[in-house]
Amino acid sequence: MADRCSRYGRANTFAKRVAQASTAVLLTAGLTACGGSSGADDSKIQIAVLAPLTGGYAADANPKAIELAEKLIDADGGVDGKEVEVTVYDAGSEPQTALNAANRAVSDQVDIVVGGITTSQLKAIEPIIARAKIPHLHLANVGGDTAYNLNPPQTASAEATVKFAQDVLKAEDAAALTTSDEGSLSNAQDILDAAKKADLPITVDQDVAPTATDITPQVRNMKDVDVILQTTVPSIDTITIRTMTQNAIDIPIILSLGGIFQVTSQLTPADQLDNVYINSICAASVPVESQDNEKAKAYLEAFSKEFGDDLVQSPLAPRFYDAVNVAAQIVSSADSAEERIEYIDSSLDYDGACGKYKSNDSHYLGAPENAFVMSAADGKLTRAA
Repeated sequence: MADRCSRYGRANTFAKRVAQASTAVLLTAGLTACGGSSGADDSKIQIAVLAPLTGGYAADANPKAIELAEKLIDADGGVDGKEVEVTVYDAGSEPQTALNAANRAVSDQVDIVVGGITTSQLKAIEPIIARAKIPHLHLANVGGDTAYNLNPPQTASAEATVKFAQDVLKAEDAAALTTSDEGSLSNAQDILDAAKKADLPITVDQDVAPTATDITPQVRNMKDVDVILQTTVPSIDTITIRTMTQNAIDIPIILSLGGIFQVTSQLTPADQLDNVYINSICAASVPVESQDNEKAKAYLEAFSKEFGDDLVQSPLAPRFYDAVNVAAQIVSSADSAEERIEYIDSSLDYDGACGKYKSNDSHYLGAPENAFVMSAADGKLTRAA
């Protein structure tokens, strides 16, 4: 066992602290096998990130962005003189994988956990992290009971979408299309509420199964509206745009956050994206050549310098980058978990690659102004409003 401890000791590189789900032994420091405790080292800020290293949301850029955050913080002297050490656990894209990762992070007694990119993952992991009394940040589309959401409130994204539809696209009516999964339905309700508040009539309101392969009737039902407000999973985004092209329906469509995969993962050909817009909650979603946010530009340039231009940005990557920075600030604020949670509730103020993060009276830390709309024309992401 001594050899294993030596091989996976704390002096190892970031890459050896990425815990692969397929690996029987946790590669953070061999802590489970060696009987150690990551939380025992008070000279370091210990951050656990439950990230999708496998599954549908996996991308090489995600752990790279986390690594970059750790490297830049420590190169600048750490936080209040403390070195930051991040361990990445594979949360996959399914609730059970995330729960396994959360169990490992809790057993390692880390100072703070970042984890949960979907509603189902958050519901699976939130109770065990709460029972351990460890501060918890997440990136899912819901607020959370004890965890804190690094996104802006969903209502802010919905209001930005409706405002763009009215002010920029001059829409006088709209259609709403959603998939019947919990996260999408919640987003859709926020869109409907925002439209009602802004007096934008929703004349067609439909939902389809996330696994649907043909939605031609639903698409044709929307052909006479001024804009389509869509909150569906990426596969349905792809089918919708393709079906609109096949039926010569040329009206604007605004996709929810997952719509970015139509561009970044090339799920839709560039020549079909001219009238496609995408809701965003991260300034760094816009490429550096079109960037007007200095913090986002600095992140994108640092990422390119460290890993090269060939590594494609993931929509989650800059959000994980900010998460590490926010987590480090929270842990450095106090010595106990209770005091750190109090800091989150009252004193957090951070300006990152995606935007601003501030304490407020909800569990959403992302500032409402972080929400905006991008254009996907010609397969290039630019800020539309």
